[in-house]
Amino acid sequence: MRLSETNIKLRDIDSVKKFGLAIMPHTVKLFLEKVDVTHVSNSIEFVNLLITSVIAQVPFQNQTMLSRGFGVIPKAEDIIEDMVTLRGGTCGTMNIFFGALLYSLDYDTCLIQGTMQKKDDHIGILLSLNSEKYIVDIGDGQPFFEAFSCQTDIEVFNPFKTYRSIALNSELTIQFLIENEWVTDSTFNLIPKTFKEVERTLICHYKDSEFGPFWKGIRFAMYPNKKIIAIRDQIFYRELPDNSIKRTKIQNMNELDVILTEHLPSYKESIIESFHKFHLL
Repeated sequence: MRLSETNIKLRDIDSVKKFGLAIMPHTVKLFLEKVDVTHVSNSIEFVNLLITSVIAQVPFQNQTMLSRGFGVIPKAEDIIEDMVTLRGGTCGTMNIFFGALLYSLDYDTCLIQGTMQKKDDHIGILLSLNSEKYIVDIGDGQPFFEAFSCQTDIEVFNPFKTYRSIALNSELTIQFLIENEWVTDSTFNLIPKTFKEVERTLICHYKDSEFGPFWKGIRFAMYPNKKIIAIRDQIFYRELPDNSIKRTKIQNMNELDVILTEHLPSYKESIIESFHKFHLL
């Protein structure tokens, strides 16, 4: 469906209320080109394709938070720039942008709050499509390659993690299978929120060092070809062609330099800066 200029302007106003930002059509086009998405359609299959295309090339990371400094909250233009340049960020960057991106593509989306370690410490996306509701969440170091139905429980095996969803009343819980036990990773409240209503979560992540892990260690993860490549403090994770996960403890800066040069050259400078900030090596 082609939107008229009047409808685009009205949706921009609504997008700012929903997500704190509006993404202009030329920026949408640029971003889709950068993540290699050439055709747009209105279907859950397209949403899942877009999810995997984005997390393949845009990392979940806290290096940008660290470089900007404690207490510096990104503005709307910062969030847009971080995503369009494929720099990425945490849930407050990735899910806010992705929700607004889907909305600009004429999907019915809004923000919702989730709980991981502390109440309402996570921001997710609620998608309504063809009389069904879905959770979309690309803003996690262990993201999902598809939208979760809020009406149908699912169980998915992945070499890095096996997970399932449990829908109950106005909540949807995601659990990981760890050492043969189901452990809750996150619980989403399915009540739609405006940006102002979730803004406290964003502020707390930037101004409260105890609200999340981002001021205590390094987080970086992306999934090219749906295979993890990640750094969590001194551990480097890489999924091999046989789907096994190789974990390497980084012993010194020389080893870090070799790993980043080979696997993450575009992010080498910012990750090294983060290691220096935490005096990890």
